[in-house]
Amino acid sequence: MDQGDKHKHDELMMLYSASIQEIHNFKQQQWHVTNYTLLAYAGLFSLSRFAGSVPEAKVFLLAIMLLTAVVAGIWICSLDASIVARRDRMKHVREKHFSTAFIEARNAGPSEKIQFSWMFITIIFIGALLAGLFLFLPNHT
Repeated sequence: MDQGDKHKHDELMMLYSASIQEIHNFKQQQWHVTNYTLLAYAGLFSLSRFAGSVPEAKVFLLAIMLLTAVVAGIWICSLDASIVARRDRMKHVREKHFSTAFIEARNAGPSEKIQFSWMFITIIFIGALLAGLFLFLPNHT
């Protein structure tokens, strides 16, 4: 392997490793977005205790909950798109520059490409629905 090939190999390995780390970070961010969204719902629900029976205040809090759900859902989808882009990048590097033996070994088991975006979005919107319902239940204070 000459110096140019070694440099190219080192760059591809660095890109591959960076992509793995970025995917890990994006997945962690998806969990954080979901957890903080649920925490925000709890905070908004707690604020509703101060609203008492003022319907306008409860409607305002419900609007904030729905806006939070939409923003969180968009954020989760954006992070998922970043994960897909990194996986595509890694697939390209594997197919074009890795040995056949590596590719066969990597593909030997079941696919490890599990996407949880649908789960995060479902949790966010069910959380908003439940928080919204509890917001309007009588005697929750």
